[in-house]
Amino acid sequence: MQIFTSLRRVAGIALAALTFAQPLSAYAVDYSSVRQAGWEDMCMRGDQPMNFCSSFAGPSSIAYSRELEATLQSISQQINSRYRFSSDSRAYGVSDHWTVPMRGVADCEDYVLAKIMALSEAGYPVSAMRIKIGQLRSGEWHAVLGVKTDNGIITLDSLNGFANGYRTMFYLDMNNTSSWRVAA
Repeated sequence: MQIFTSLRRVAGIALAALTFAQPLSAYAVDYSSVRQAGWEDMCMRGDQPMNFCSSFAGPSSIAYSRELEATLQSISQQINSRYRFSSDSRAYGVSDHWTVPMRGVADCEDYVLAKIMALSEAGYPVSAMRIKIGQLRSGEWHAVLGVKTDNGIITLDSLNGFANGYRTMFYLDMNNTSSWRVAA
């Protein structure tokens, strides 16, 4: 695991504690990595049907084709239709709870985890996936799954194309889950 300087560790903890209530640009520290409290809590709980917290070996990208994109979007839509949206506060009584949906409800990061599992079960390499967290134009935080190809990233979103003004702020590559990285 990457060792942070004291300043980055304190700043990262403060950022995680705020549950990303403010844009990263509102902070004076130049982050090269950040912490995500909900992700860390999930990793510590160890209660998921798949060990998302271990780095996955394999290719860092896959060959792009229109058929690939259509298949990935189809699997994404199947997952999106399987669950009803519910905030973590309503479903679990906490502000940020990462889990594979098991109660028929999910929020954005839960959809991401379900998609990673479904794509893995369909034979796609988890090592070519990226969890992206950013803000919508409204200022709300939102998570999406990216599948890295040799022609760019295919984004799989639970908002079914309605993520207006989405801007990735940081990400976690599944082939290196040791740290969340700030998007350039």
